[in-house]
Amino acid sequence: MKHTAAVLGIFACHHELQAALQALQERNLDIRSVYSPVPLHAVEAALSSRPSRVKYFTLAGAVIGIITGIFLSVYTSVQWGFMVSGKPIVSYVPMVIVAFEFCILLAIIFNLLGMLVSSRLPNLRIPRH
Repeated sequence: MKHTAAVLGIFACHHELQAALQALQERNLDIRSVYSPVPLHAVEAALSSRPSRVKYFTLAGAVIGIITGIFLSVYTSVQWGFMVSGKPIVSYVPMVIVAFEFCILLAIIFNLLGMLVSSRLPNLRIPRH
């Protein structure tokens, strides 16, 4: 089993944390994680993490929701085939409403799944530090 050295630091002020991060970066050491109770933009810049992929999960959920809503509206209209005062069986206004609601529903569900996948939750292993 390969052993790697790890350093754990606790800082009272965010300026000390930034100085420690700069010192680690100057020595080309790998910074795995930084925990903070508040968001620190300087820490985010120092870690140079890549952008989140959650937005793609949300977009996929929205597109699938729109397609599902339109399909459900058309399918139920054709199956029942109610003719109301000479109007077409497949009407577009109810399709837009149902497609919008499915878009929001599946976008939220896919957003939650994307967040869980991106943050690797649930984490079954305890970190070394």
